[in-house]
Amino acid sequence: FLSMAEQKKLFHPDITSTNIYGGAFQSGARPDENPAGKWVDRTYRKLTGHELFPKYARGAGYVLSPPLCRYIAEGLPGRDSGDGDAWAGFPELQPLPNEDVSVGFWLEPIVHEKVELPISHLPIGCRDRSQIIDHHVLSKLMATRWKSLEETGDPCSAAAVSEEAFEQVLTSKLDALNYSGSI
Repeated sequence: FLSMAEQKKLFHPDITSTNIYGGAFQSGARPDENPAGKWVDRTYRKLTGHELFPKYARGAGYVLSPPLCRYIAEGLPGRDSGDGDAWAGFPELQPLPNEDVSVGFWLEPIVHEKVELPISHLPIGCRDRSQIIDHHVLSKLMATRWKSLEETGDPCSAAAVSEEAFEQVLTSKLDALNYSGSI
């Protein structure tokens, strides 16, 4: 679930860049080449020759400004359109097994501003309004928040806060089972 009120703060007048990459960033991570690993990546080192991933926004989500979205979707402005006028063709962006790492990798050569954002892997966005994104929001909570937003202009009604507390406990238990290998 994305908090639009908090997201709008990203585009405060003090931020001068139009190329914003916001999220909870990871630095210095190594590709997991263990075939039994959850996030196995045998591609990155072969493709780049680098031992460490670039700095990338990990986890529940991230925010990209429109110019960065266009770059990923379409390439650089002035790229070779096939008529031979461009200085050089734009190389295809190589996908990696981890989409979060892919975005960080693709944005390395582009001038942009990384903005650290409060992002939770648990559904706590109504009880902690500083969170830009909260994760593992089940359909019941999403529907409750949406209904509250439509009716009151605020997604965090008392019903949403109550459902959120229930889902946080449930999600924590499911995560514990998943990471312990019991599932």
